[in-house]
Amino acid sequence: LLLLLLRWSCAGQPEPWRSPGGAVWLPPAAASPRGESLQHRSAPVATPPGVDVYAIPQFLIVGVQKCGTSALYFALGYHPNITVSAFVKEPFYLSTIATATHIKKYTSFSLPSEKRSFHGEYVRACFNLSRLTPDHITMEASTTYFESDTAISAIEHFLANSEKIKMLVILREPITRAYSHWQHDRRHDRADTTQTFDEAINDELTMFRLCNAFEKSRAEHLNAMPKEAYEYESFYSCLEHERQAFVSHNKRQLAGYLFKGLYYFRLQRWFQSFPRRVHVVLHDNLRVDPLLELSKITRFLGLPYYDFSNELDDIQHEYQEGSRYEKYSSPAVRELAAEFRVHNDLLETLIAAEVPWNDKLAAVNYVLPV
Repeated sequence: LLLLLLRWSCAGQPEPWRSPGGAVWLPPAAASPRGESLQHRSAPVATPPGVDVYAIPQFLIVGVQKCGTSALYFALGYHPNITVSAFVKEPFYLSTIATATHIKKYTSFSLPSEKRSFHGEYVRACFNLSRLTPDHITMEASTTYFESDTAISAIEHFLANSEKIKMLVILREPITRAYSHWQHDRRHDRADTTQTFDEAINDELTMFRLCNAFEKSRAEHLNAMPKEAYEYESFYSCLEHERQAFVSHNKRQLAGYLFKGLYYFRLQRWFQSFPRRVHVVLHDNLRVDPLLELSKITRFLGLPYYDFSNELDDIQHEYQEGSRYEKYSSPAVRELAAEFRVHNDLLETLIAAEVPWNDKLAAVNYVLPV
C-alpha cells in the first residue's frame, strides 16, 4: 500500500512541454484516490538499453518559487545533452506527505535495497523512461523542495545517486518575489482577492517584528556584535516557532510570501547536505546575460559547452513572459527592504557573491519594480 501511495503521489497540473522544434508533448493524465489531477506513466515502460534508472535524475531545480524556475527549465531543455523527460516540470514527489511517511518508517538509510526500491518508484512515477538515451541527462524542477526538510532527507538518504546528484537554486529579490507570489495566488484563487498586499503579508510581517525584537534583546543580553555580523540563529528559530504556533492555532498554513525569501536560512541546509553540489543562479543575472549564466550552469553540470545563441530569442521571450504589475510601495514594503538587506548580507557571505538587488533595497523610498 505504501509503495502504491508513493507511486501515485507524483502530483502536478497538466503542463505541456514545448520542444525546441515547437512540438508540444502532453503527458498522460489520471486521477488519484485523493481526487487530484496527476501526471504519471499510464503503463509500465521498458528502460531503454544503456539507461541506468538509478542515476536519474542527474540534477534537480529545487526552487525558489516565482524566481524563474520555469524559464530556467525551458532554457536548459535546449541543451543537446539534456532530455526533458519528466511528465511534468514540478512533480513535487520528494516533498509529499507520502515521502515523509516513508522516511519516518524506514530509518535504515544506508540499506542499498531500500534506496533502490524508493528510487525506482520515484523515477517510474515521474519520468518518461522511453524518452531517455544513455548519453543524455534529465531533470525535474519542483519548487517545494527548497523549503522541505523531507526533500533534503529523501535526496540525501533515499536516492541511489545521492552522492552524485546536483542541485540548481535560482534566487530573486525577495520582496518582488513575495509580490509576484501573492499575485499568482490571486490569479489562481488561492488568496483573498479583497486584501491588499500589505494585508496579505501582515501575519508574517508581525512575526518578523516579534522575532527581531527577540533577537535584539538577546544580542543586548549577550553583549553581542551588531546583528549584521552574526548568523541570526535565534531570529530564524523564533520564526519557526511562531510559524508552528500559527498553524496549530489557525489550522492552516501561512502562504510564506516573506518566509520563502529568507534564502540564507534554507540555503545553509542545502550546502551542508550537498557540499559543492549546489549551484546558485541569480534571477537578475540570468535575465541580463542568459548566455553567460547558462554556460556556467552547463559547466557545473559537467556537460559539453553549447552555444545557446540560436535559441536566445526564445529563451528571452520565455523569461519575459511573466505577468506585469504596476510599481508598488508602502510603509510595509519599505520596512521589508531594510529587513531583507540584513539577510542578503548573510546570503552574499554564504554564496561568496554579491546579490545585485541589495543596493536597490537601500533606497529611502524603495518601490517594487515592474
